[in-house]
Amino acid sequence: MEKKEHKSLDFFSFYDEKERFNISDSLMKADKIIDFLKRNKIVPKTIIELGCGVGLILREIYTYFNENNYGVGMDISRRAIVKAKDLNPTLNFIIADATKVPFKDLSFDLCLLVDIIEHIPDPQEILEEATRISRCVLLKVPLEYNYWRRFLNMTGIFTWEDSRNTVGHLHWWNYGDVKKLLKDYNILCEELILLLSSHTGQISLLGLAEKFIGLLRKLSFKLLPRRLYMKIWGGDLLIMFKRELR
Repeated sequence: MEKKEHKSLDFFSFYDEKERFNISDSLMKADKIIDFLKRNKIVPKTIIELGCGVGLILREIYTYFNENNYGVGMDISRRAIVKAKDLNPTLNFIIADATKVPFKDLSFDLCLLVDIIEHIPDPQEILEEATRISRCVLLKVPLEYNYWRRFLNMTGIFTWEDSRNTVGHLHWWNYGDVKKLLKDYNILCEELILLLSSHTGQISLLGLAEKFIGLLRKLSFKLLPRRLYMKIWGGDLLIMFKRELR
């Protein structure tokens, strides 16, 4: 099964002309990431997030481990960084391309890549930079190339092109594709998590359908083996890795 791809976007205009950064699920994502770090006994002192948006995930992780630590957020969107500085005055934010990070080798204990590699034309470029500047990298990626998502595309309910045009996804990953992408890195730990967000709070046909699918996904997550769940529903993969020693 291959990941679906489309042509590249004009990054700077796409993410800066409109406020395309999504903050609604940031706290939920941060909680899942903090739990993952705690379970695996990872306590970073210095943290950088590439593609940080408005910085809420970075703020929650930074605050949980120690407010006196050093945290940096990077994004190509000027709008996002302006808002990030306003929301998180204790953190440092810079406008920069995540494939050309302006820091020396091993400047950070942890680099966060949260929902970013699906937006990058060449994901390997950002992985090389992330492992260069940090001792460990935490990747979160939605596994969107699954049976349910392919059904939505086939029926025209929500196509790959819709995803590209609304949220800027250039790649739609499955578990096997992610592992292939990371084949030259040392994987330390991984976990499949369930994140459910409601895109409509209204009592409508769409809202009821979302609630039903959400309940079905929750039940499936409890009952199905993880590999089968990923094939049907996808989920979100958290995976910690570092550069392989040669």
